[in-house]
Amino acid sequence: MSDQTDETDYEAVDPTGDWGKLPYVALALIFTYLPDRDKFNASLVNRTWSEGFSWPGNWRQREMIFYGSCEETVAKEKAFAERFGPQLRFLRLRCWSPAQGPALQAYLENVSEVLKVLASNALLREIHVNDLLFESERKAEGKARMAAMLAELIRAQTELRILNLQDVDCAWEVGLKLVSAAGNSDAARNTLHTLLLSGTFDQPDSRITVSSDDYIVAMGNFRKLAFLRIDYRCLSCRLLDVLGTSLADCFRRLAILCSEDDGPELPNLEDEAWRTLSSRCPFLRVELTIEGGNRNAGWRSSLLKPGMPLAALSLDDEMSNQNPEYWDTTPTLELLLREYRNTLEHLSLSLSQRSGVGVTAEKLTAEMISRALRLKKLKTLHLSGPMDSEAVKTLYNLLDKPHSAKNLQRVTLTVWCGSEEEIDQLLKTNRLTAQSRVSAKTEVRLVPML
Repeated sequence: MSDQTDETDYEAVDPTGDWGKLPYVALALIFTYLPDRDKFNASLVNRTWSEGFSWPGNWRQREMIFYGSCEETVAKEKAFAERFGPQLRFLRLRCWSPAQGPALQAYLENVSEVLKVLASNALLREIHVNDLLFESERKAEGKARMAAMLAELIRAQTELRILNLQDVDCAWEVGLKLVSAAGNSDAARNTLHTLLLSGTFDQPDSRITVSSDDYIVAMGNFRKLAFLRIDYRCLSCRLLDVLGTSLADCFRRLAILCSEDDGPELPNLEDEAWRTLSSRCPFLRVELTIEGGNRNAGWRSSLLKPGMPLAALSLDDEMSNQNPEYWDTTPTLELLLREYRNTLEHLSLSLSQRSGVGVTAEKLTAEMISRALRLKKLKTLHLSGPMDSEAVKTLYNLLDKPHSAKNLQRVTLTVWCGSEEEIDQLLKTNRLTAQSRVSAKTEVRLVPML
């Protein structure tokens, strides 16, 4: 009997696939990566793709940039707000205008049209105001009027969770209007958990400003705030007391930025105020960033109070050659070891390369590492500074020795050590030692001195 071959009809398979039959979930995900124009063009392909265009997830995030006269941008964003405003959850706003006189008035009215639509129909959870730039003689007026419009938008939100006003750099009363819009809102005060205010206010006229009743009341109105980022100059003992009273267990993270540009006088936050805050907010972790080093030698130590529940510290030096003994005379590291040995989890010390002039940098850097490794709760350590080639060998040995930081997860060292030729020779002669003694969690980067 002859063999019979079963002939089965196989449907021809298109190697490119049938894009018109994509699963709805996959199609919706693809749409999230497309710019607006491409989304619109894709929606014209077929009914399925048209439905994907209207998927709410496509329009949850929006960055609105109002640049110059922006008539076309306003028309587009207003149409977007009218159609997709109810689906919008994340808004990033950037405003910049060089206009003045009637042109500035027209600009503000145009932007106001869009914000009014969003205030009426959007249910925002995050508002990020990144730029409010007005390059004209009426700069203050422009920011004040823009802040009034933003305040209306903030007050209209019933589920606002994150408010980012960083680097807005507006007058004190203008920035206070924005903070008050959230703090005095019956809805926002009970939903907002993240408030970012670093760079929001320009230099206050006096320390009385940060203790003003309006400011303290606005900050004390929040009930669910878990994370606050703020400039050191905007703190006061009275504010710490109010935050501890109103937030209690829900207050988890306080990030503070202190810069040498913050004016000649900084608020004196008493140790007792920090201890009271810590007792009322037992889960609070303070993250302190200090930038600059041209002040007097005791500047840093005056900021670090024993009662502060410090968990992360970043010291970024841009020291001048006029103060070469800075690190030798500042008890910063001794204070860390004495007061925060059992609390500090993250430490970053950055020593400017310029500070190597007139300083025994190799001894200094080795001493910093040695002291930092005595912090028992330390998890991450970042150090950068100048060091000669011989000291690098000592550095490897130091990392290999037993130390108190048993929880250490990551070490990053950036070392300036001589010329490129010296670094090449150092790596050739010490390659085996470096590979055998530096663990996987430790990264040592050698950079030529300029």
